Amino acid sequence: MSQITFSKPTVSDGKEIFRLVRENPPLDENSEYFYLLLCHHFSETCVVAKQNSQVVGFITGYVPPNEEKTLFVWQAAVSPKLRGKGIAAKMLYSILQRENLRNFEFVEATLAPSNKSSYSFLISFANDLGTNFTKSPLFTKDKFGESKHEEEELIRIGPFKTQKLVEVFA
Repeated sequence: MSQITFSKPTVSDGKEIFRLVRENPPLDENSEYFYLLLCHHFSETCVVAKQNSQVVGFITGYVPPNEEKTLFVWQAAVSPKLRGKGIAAKMLYSILQRENLRNFEFVEATLAPSNKSSYSFLISFANDLGTNFTKSPLFTKDKFGESKHEEEELIRIGPFKTQKLVEVFA
């Protein structure tokens, strides 16, 4: 298997991120324009994994308003042929270890209860760091109007220190 590299996304990665979302149900599919904006405006808190110059994984994230110590992970995906190789953890770590982002103490995400693989990943990530994993209701089904979207629970991992990340993922 050829090497996988991790980097900040560029606008030219937006189309491949969109493709990967389409190939990974049940991820919510947003417009291609949306992914271009994420790559342009939030590249600092997002990552792409590439193999042979092709996007094989990504995480999109941002810093919520008034939460400068929290990385909110919005979407994450790894190509089905590369799952189970620790790529998601390496992508998340690659964001958290960036020099200008080392003040993070928490990772948050929202998950539908049926998203068992993401739950497993985030629980494992918290366990690797020896920190808390909590979940609480955030968006109930009625908040989604007439769509058939499941409820979304808020996941919170932390607190952790950057040094612990280095020890675990070095």
